[in-house]
Amino acid sequence: MAILLICSWDIYRHCQNEAILPIIAWAILLSSFLMRLGSNDKQFKLFERIPLFAIILISLAIGHVFRSSLPLPEGAVSPFPELTAAAQSATIIAALFLWLKPFKPSNLYLILFMAWLTVTLSINVPYSPSLFFKFSLFCLLSIVVIIANTSRKPKNRKYILTYYRDFICFSVILVAMTIVLFFGISRIAIFLDYAFINAMNDYILPRHYTHFLNINSKLNLITPGQSAFDRRPVLEVSVPKVQGVYLRTQVFKDFDNGVWEEQQDLKYTTVANRLVEKDAEILLTMFTPLKDIVPSPPGITGVQGPGLYEKDENQIVYGKEQRPTRVLKFSVEKRIIPTQLEASELQAYTKIPDDIAVPLKELSSQIVGDETNPIKKARLISDFFHTGFDYSLDVNFRADNEGLIAMIKEKRPAYCTYFATAMSLLLRAQGIPSRVATGFFTTEVMDRRQNRFLARVRHAHAWVEVLFPVDDPSIKQKIMMWDGFDPTPPGAVSAAPGRKTLFDFDRFNEQLWLGLLRFSVHLQNIDKEKAKASVLYTLVTMMLLMNAKNIFLGLKRWLTQSRKRPKTIKPPGQLQLIYRRYEQYLKKSFGETRRLTETDYDVVGRLKKRPDIPEESITKVESFLRHYHAARFGEKEDVRLEEMR
Repeated sequence: MAILLICSWDIYRHCQNEAILPIIAWAILLSSFLMRLGSNDKQFKLFERIPLFAIILISLAIGHVFRSSLPLPEGAVSPFPELTAAAQSATIIAALFLWLKPFKPSNLYLILFMAWLTVTLSINVPYSPSLFFKFSLFCLLSIVVIIANTSRKPKNRKYILTYYRDFICFSVILVAMTIVLFFGISRIAIFLDYAFINAMNDYILPRHYTHFLNINSKLNLITPGQSAFDRRPVLEVSVPKVQGVYLRTQVFKDFDNGVWEEQQDLKYTTVANRLVEKDAEILLTMFTPLKDIVPSPPGITGVQGPGLYEKDENQIVYGKEQRPTRVLKFSVEKRIIPTQLEASELQAYTKIPDDIAVPLKELSSQIVGDETNPIKKARLISDFFHTGFDYSLDVNFRADNEGLIAMIKEKRPAYCTYFATAMSLLLRAQGIPSRVATGFFTTEVMDRRQNRFLARVRHAHAWVEVLFPVDDPSIKQKIMMWDGFDPTPPGAVSAAPGRKTLFDFDRFNEQLWLGLLRFSVHLQNIDKEKAKASVLYTLVTMMLLMNAKNIFLGLKRWLTQSRKRPKTIKPPGQLQLIYRRYEQYLKKSFGETRRLTETDYDVVGRLKKRPDIPEESITKVESFLRHYHAARFGEKEDVRLEEMR
């Protein structure tokens, strides 16, 4: 048993990368072992008084305190590494307490159990060859202990060799089976732990959202933080055939020193609560609420879904009530969406900070050259960022006015909000009205047949919208319209560093989590009243079906009895006439009348409370009523009713 405990504690030392507790335990175990060799167990009587539940509680408390002061092992894949480490330390402490008790068979098996528990809690780290050898040795020793304590040597020496032969063969078979089984369990546990941790990290654990998902009137050019790597789904959208989907949530107008401000005092119009047949249809399923904003493309003409919706001048859709999820259908107009702006508004969309106006004009003139067409100028500026810049989340400069000029001149790596800001300022320096839009851009296709795209947190994006004069064929004249340009280098919009995985669980976790999200969304969008009625009808139908046999037999039995029952022929109205004369008697003699809501015995109760009515009269009234009810409802003939009255 001592060797078995030493082996299990060495496995703990290897897994937890901690030798303090095993060394202390080994010292106590060896010293007590030497003491036992020369004497009996009388000096250990003190530990016998400690009950098992107290040992467990003390061990857990010491294990928790001990492990909270030490770092966790690097390779741990347990979903709760602190708890696993504390529990493993507690098994060593509990085994020591049990070891110091006087030896009994029950203590022996408890010590064996604690040793196994120590090793079992070590499967949260991958096995190395040396650890696997120690584990195999532990299995061998534990099987030997079990067999040695459960088998008996034969008294006849003739069978001693057979006994040892069977003992060795049985031990080898058990050890081999134990190693294979336990090694397989350990690998499966690591496999499942890794899947669980990936799912927790990707979808469940809270992260720090950047300005993309925190809807705010200001857009600060700051690092995106964990949002750039956050895989959690935000929404799904099914659209007509496109390569990628842009869904707008906000539009920003004024910029200065790294901060965009949203346009205020916008006018809102109600969106029709129906779909327009001639327009394209879009199906949106939101998993994450973004206040009252509904991410959508411009040109929404109708919404089909619960609640009322409206849109502002920038074609951004809002729900009049905040909801945890939304399942909506949109109709989107295919024609050009005209925009009418006054001169003061046009000037606001070409405003640039005074301190960088000159370098912006110089840089924009170098990019566009002699080009005069505003659409071609916008394409040249967009191509400038596509060809000469790299996408990077590690921006090493401040996004103030001077920082943006340095970014353009030195072609510094940046990410979407920087590129969108720089392009918008260069366009404004050329006198072209522009603004920055934020929302989601995704190319991740979930279903090619329905052209359904998935937008995650890391798909949050920023791009530029430019105001152009274009020809409208429907009215045969020029109108102003906003058109989108994405200056972010291609292939980098949804980029996020990959990770090395022991097993590839992404597909499994994705489908499982999306299935749960879709189910929860549809549950929250169910019409509660209709659902209640449907559940009630279903339960009633099930009860009728389950009891159909009993109902049928009951009806059959009732019909059979009704045919056999003798019919009593009574003079029409005879009993009713007697009862009416009884009521007239009550009114004439006692001044009492039975009300519509009273029974006969309610009237009798009133009579009993009156001191002027003899008890004999009340007794006769009760006797009359019993016979009357028997004749009226029990089908018993009684010719004495008239006499009794």
